[in-house]
Amino acid sequence: AASPEVRCQALEVLGRVERFSDRRTAEVLFTRALSIARDHDLPLWQVRAMHELGTIDMFDHAGSERLLEARQIAGALGALSTAANLDLQLSALGHCHFKLDMAAQHARSALVLSERLGFGKVRAKALAMLAENAAWRGDREDMERFIGLIADAAPTDQMLAAFAWGAREYLRKKVIGKTVHVR
Repeated sequence: AASPEVRCQALEVLGRVERFSDRRTAEVLFTRALSIARDHDLPLWQVRAMHELGTIDMFDHAGSERLLEARQIAGALGALSTAANLDLQLSALGHCHFKLDMAAQHARSALVLSERLGFGKVRAKALAMLAENAAWRGDREDMERFIGLIADAAPTDQMLAAFAWGAREYLRKKVIGKTVHVR
């Protein structure tokens, strides 16, 4: 007897609870939410369900198709906070697949949206993605610039500080590897 919106929200909560212990059950719950959203012309709930299904794909097999579709729809609907979070996930997937241009594009998009919306944590995470991207490209100057911006944006965030040191170490090993390889 609940409204379609309430059913979508309940299925989302249940799916999130199940996601880390039983992905298949979570997928069934999010798929039901997506079906309800489509049947009742609830585009924002449709994007949310697609985002959750895409997150399962990301965890399960580093899949990006549903996240890309959700990002496209979120942008078209003006669901900018959802779009920014999807961009962060897509940036991470770009790095996972060594698609550095894709990763940088989505990180820059998340950065622009986070600055527009005033989302400090999303901004700091986008900067971390850009620092990682610069490290993978071997661009120490850009990497350090982004790391400095992360420190300004989130000075007490230990996870992002560790992320910055990880980018530095990756670049250091990459440079050492090139030096050894050249000899």
